[in-house]
Amino acid sequence: MSLKSPTTALPFDTKSSHIMARNGSCFLVRHTPHPRRVCHIKGLNNIPICTVNDDENSLGTLCGVGQFNHLEKDEVPFAKCSQPPTTAPLESTVRGVSPAPNSVKVPPSRPHSEPCRKIKECFKTSSENPLVIKKILAKLCNILRTDSLAEVLQWLLHASSKEKEWVSALIHAELAEINLLTRLRRNISAEPAAVAGKPPRAKLPPNSPLKSKVLTRSGEGYQLTRVSSPGSEGNKEVPKGHTTGLSLNNDRLYKLTYSTEVFLNRGKEKLQDSVGYRISSNVEVVLLWRNPDGDDDQLIQITVKNFYSYENEPAAIENLKRGLASLFQMQLSSGTTNEVDISGDCKVTYQAHQDKVTKIKALDSCKIVRSGFTTPNQVFGVTLKATSVTTYKIEDSFVIAVLSEETHAFGVNFLRNIAGKIVSKQKLELKTTEAGPRLMSGKQVAAIIKAVDSKYKALSIVGQVFQSECKGCPSLSEHWQSIRKHLLPDNLSKAEATRSFLVFIHHLRTAEKEEILQILKAENKEILPQLVDAVTSAQTPDSLDAILDFLDFKSDSSIILQERFLYACGFASHPNEELLRALISKFKGSFASNDIRETVMIVIGALVRKLCQNEGCKLKAVVEAEKLILGGLGKAERKEDITMYLLALKNALIPEGIPLLLKYAEAGEGPISHLAITSLQRYDVSFITDEVKKTLNRIYHQNRKVHEKTVRTTAAAIILNNNPSYMEVKNILLSIGELPKEMNKYMLAIIQDIIRFEMPASKMVRRVLKEMVAHNYDRFAKTGSSSAYTGYIERSPHSASTYSLDILYSGSGILRRSNLNIFQYIGNAHVHGSQVVIEAQGLEALIAATPDEGEENLDSYSGLSAILFDVQLRPVTFFSGYSDLMSKMLSASSDTVSVVKGLILLIDHSQELQLQSGLKANIEIQGALAIDISGAMEFSLWYRESKTRVKNRLAVVITGDITVDSSFVKAGLEISTETEAGMEFISTVQFSQYPFLVCLQMDKDEAPLRQFETKYERLSTGRGYVLQKRKEKLVAGSEFPLHQENSEMCKMVFAPQPESTSGGWF
Repeated sequence: MSLKSPTTALPFDTKSSHIMARNGSCFLVRHTPHPRRVCHIKGLNNIPICTVNDDENSLGTLCGVGQFNHLEKDEVPFAKCSQPPTTAPLESTVRGVSPAPNSVKVPPSRPHSEPCRKIKECFKTSSENPLVIKKILAKLCNILRTDSLAEVLQWLLHASSKEKEWVSALIHAELAEINLLTRLRRNISAEPAAVAGKPPRAKLPPNSPLKSKVLTRSGEGYQLTRVSSPGSEGNKEVPKGHTTGLSLNNDRLYKLTYSTEVFLNRGKEKLQDSVGYRISSNVEVVLLWRNPDGDDDQLIQITVKNFYSYENEPAAIENLKRGLASLFQMQLSSGTTNEVDISGDCKVTYQAHQDKVTKIKALDSCKIVRSGFTTPNQVFGVTLKATSVTTYKIEDSFVIAVLSEETHAFGVNFLRNIAGKIVSKQKLELKTTEAGPRLMSGKQVAAIIKAVDSKYKALSIVGQVFQSECKGCPSLSEHWQSIRKHLLPDNLSKAEATRSFLVFIHHLRTAEKEEILQILKAENKEILPQLVDAVTSAQTPDSLDAILDFLDFKSDSSIILQERFLYACGFASHPNEELLRALISKFKGSFASNDIRETVMIVIGALVRKLCQNEGCKLKAVVEAEKLILGGLGKAERKEDITMYLLALKNALIPEGIPLLLKYAEAGEGPISHLAITSLQRYDVSFITDEVKKTLNRIYHQNRKVHEKTVRTTAAAIILNNNPSYMEVKNILLSIGELPKEMNKYMLAIIQDIIRFEMPASKMVRRVLKEMVAHNYDRFAKTGSSSAYTGYIERSPHSASTYSLDILYSGSGILRRSNLNIFQYIGNAHVHGSQVVIEAQGLEALIAATPDEGEENLDSYSGLSAILFDVQLRPVTFFSGYSDLMSKMLSASSDTVSVVKGLILLIDHSQELQLQSGLKANIEIQGALAIDISGAMEFSLWYRESKTRVKNRLAVVITGDITVDSSFVKAGLEISTETEAGMEFISTVQFSQYPFLVCLQMDKDEAPLRQFETKYERLSTGRGYVLQKRKEKLVAGSEFPLHQENSEMCKMVFAPQPESTSGGWF
């Protein structure tokens, strides 16, 4: 068969004229495949088609096996074009053998020039399409006027670079006409991940010129996007040439339709029940320029039709264009890489198929500057889940359809019905293509852009921040006047007060210092405490400066305001270093009240712990505060100073403070020892080491000195709650029966409560109780009035609320300590909601009773200590000393003492989301409560009865607000839940007989539960749509169950009085 053709040959250099001579080292044999390499597959209409599986390189067969496998550095590696290196052999349709022992040298040329690169692509993939190799060989033979493959090979080896460029240009032109090269290019791009086993990964430098850039011109709907394939940057092994990204044909105009829509709902609602809006436009795309050194770098002009545009284009409109341009950033091969688009610098994963590419963006990995904050504590935190999936339908290396869906779902951990979801969709469809402008030539993209229009300016493709103006919104002063009546002291138990508190905080966060100071200075003393709560909870630099300027810690005229400010700092939802630094500075100054100085140090401890929980332990202010607490405690000599630093350490929970706590717990006296060991009780189990337990065992078993009952029982509780060993549990059980009477009963109640409530130590306790020496009637039949009980307030699969009440009496039957705790658990996280501890000591003289061992010299004292939401408050004293006791008893006053009162911001989450469509979303979740914890103690010698009351009143409001804004249209979802609740703990003791009668009561008042929902869509003109829903129910009150013995005792205390049978006077 003759391969000669009348086609006119190109003029060649004289250097390569020797190719007409035959090469004796190469020969051609008929292709006779091995039977094992032949198989049949089904074709059209089930007709069998023969296929041969060959694995030798087609070029290698032309000039000897292995001759192209040992190329030197200056040789042209044909098998290394347009994709990462692969060790997989290429299939071929012809097979040859060559005895040539040496590698063939290729003269230096321009291996990366456009024509040379394209012909290499053809040879690289020719085995995948026999039609291509036939066309290439036929064209080469026509040009060279030969029918010898050996002569073709010799020309390939010895021809000059210029000759090869001319020939490759001719071959490429012919193949492009039948659209073969485009198909081959797409097949190549999907190959590396499958062949090499590892997807190509390249990280882009922050300021790389190869990243996608958007160039816009004010007042026009045009947009220039420079798209560079992520796989072609930052990795020298990736060769030049279009291999991974989309490819636009030269001189073609692509007409597409584009739309983006957004939906807001509660998460589980149907799509038709959502609110949102849709933006659509026609789009025209044309290729203006392709980098001559590598066509992965392309300049694309995107023309947006029927789009809102102004003379000075707003950032919101620019973001919409960025969202559209980001859709064109993709690659055709599977793998994981980092891309910079409108969402920021994100990790993306591509999954390539025949005619489809799926792009999965890890939104939690996106690095983009956006304002926001959240509560570090998981119980009061917010759970967020975000996904982004984009599907490209590809034909001829260009998209014919793009579908993208991005979702953001959130939920409050504490209250599951405060939840929402944002769904953002993008759709791009190719309608037609037609003739377009010719491709512009040039090597520098800047020159091309200038030639198109000098008014274009380069912008980052990352979404930009913009704020929507609030038209007709009231000023801070006007808003305060509209809500101040709800914050009067008498209204604090109502949900409306808490709701007004939250709304006012939102306004304070955008206010300036002068505006805030003006309101503070104008208010009266009745409402100032609530205003101080709000200003402090705003947690902005302006609000902090304003409140610090307003308060004078050297004056005793504003003690209440100073205390409210300090507690609001302690409860701060997301404190910063500036707040801690300000309090440290205040502590080093002078105070009119020692109680305020003590409170400052206690709050400093609370802030240290919160900042450490938020990975801020190494901040300079935190390090300084830790040194201040530990150094002060180590040097303190006065009892008041030791108490102050111990309270601060109880809040800070600094690990380095444990040795100091052990020292004061074991060697301290009275209240100091008890405070130190209760501080140790708050540490995590990981800090209660064997060394710490040795000290605690010495305290409980009194190996070195005699300790109070309250100290010993706390030491036992720490051991039992922190992975106790077999011998530790056994020794504690063996001690029961050898302790004072009420302490025996108390420890027995603790053990029984551990088993009944299935606490972590229950398995070890059950194991020890199998021994008769530890588990017998003598030990478990001890009598007394002391008790311990733990129960559930509420329980669900994902959360639980528990309460525990333990009461310890002295041997004379007088209350020694009552401890009421409430915990909230969410998964592995928990928060100490509240603790109210009432202590009394040295009261035996009133009834001529003998004090217990170790408590003979205690002064008469009664007080209340409280923990609220993990913050230890400054203790409150009912009376101290015998004279103070007698004056309180003779006055017979039962006035309520306020432990803490105010408005507290607990849940505080603010987040701004950049949707990949270009729209901006905001999520605002806040939760607050108005709280009033008060205690009272009534003592009557006449009726021989004492009664202690601790009352908690709460008004709780949790709100969620989601908005999606595009400056000219806005959609939103507002949800809220509120309740007004109360709980009272009453302890009644009758000492008219011995043993004393003690009745404990825990009552929960009935509470209304209200839920609200508002959905809206609103145009910038004010027109819109609003839907409101409301649900309300009444939660019945109840009395919490305690141990059975308490129920029997209460029946005796409140026994019905017998009716008189006599009708006369006597």
